Amino acid sequence: AAAFSGSLFSPAAAFSVFSLIGPVIFFLSMGLVLRRSQEIHGDAGAEESLTVGDISLSLLSRTASCNGTPVELTGAEFNMLELLLRRAGMVVTREELAQAALGRPLSAFDRSVDVHVSRLRKKLGCVPGGEERIRPIRGIGYFYALSARVQV
Repeated sequence: AAAFSGSLFSPAAAFSVFSLIGPVIFFLSMGLVLRRSQEIHGDAGAEESLTVGDISLSLLSRTASCNGTPVELTGAEFNMLELLLRRAGMVVTREELAQAALGRPLSAFDRSVDVHVSRLRKKLGCVPGGEERIRPIRGIGYFYALSARVQV
C-alpha cells in the first residue's frame, strides 16, 4: 500500500479523477439518450397527424377521430393506437404494446393489453367493408389491417 501513496492511485487522486469524469460521462450519455429518443420518436413538432384509412390521430392534441367523428380514448388506448397505426400492416407484439401504452413490461398472465385492445376495437368499430381493423395474431400480438399514410 505504501508504493501507491501519493501517486495517481491514492484515494484522493482517484476521487478527483472520478469526480471530473463522472459529470462528463453523465452529460455524454444524456446526449446519446436524447439522440436515440429523437431517432425513435422523430421530431415531435414535425408531425401533427397520423392517418390510416378513416382513422386520424392528432399527435399534438392527442385526439382521435373515426370518419370525422371524435373518439374518446384513454391515454393507454391512444398510445396503443398510435403504435398500431405507425406499424400498420405489420404485427405488433403484446410486449411492444405494453411498453408503449403502459410504460412497463408485460408480466405473466397479464391481460391488460388485451383489455385495452378490446376496448379500442369496440370504440373504432369495423372498417366500412365489415372487417376488423385490429386483428389478433394468436400467441404474438395484433395487426392493424391497413397501410399507414402519415400527413404533416
